Amino acid sequence: MTDLHLSEAADMVSAVRARTNPAPIVKSFFDEPTNTASYVIHDPTSGSAAVIDSVLDFDAAAGRICYAPADEIIAYV
Repeated sequence: MTDLHLSEAADMVSAVRARTNPAPIVKSFFDEPTNTASYVIHDPTSGSAAVIDSVLDFDAAAGRICYAPADEIIAYV
């Protein structure tokens, strides 16, 4: 048994929450040489953000580091 008024009220509350608390935005970055995915997650309301699994591309055979994947994330942030 469902109360129609209760259902309508719940829908209205959900709509208000959706407008005032939008979902976090997730941007993914894929680095093919290391086969690694990195993510930037940010809250559009507060502006807070986090970087998850940032990549520093290291070529062990050549002993070189490539900053391009990290620079791409920095440019996005």
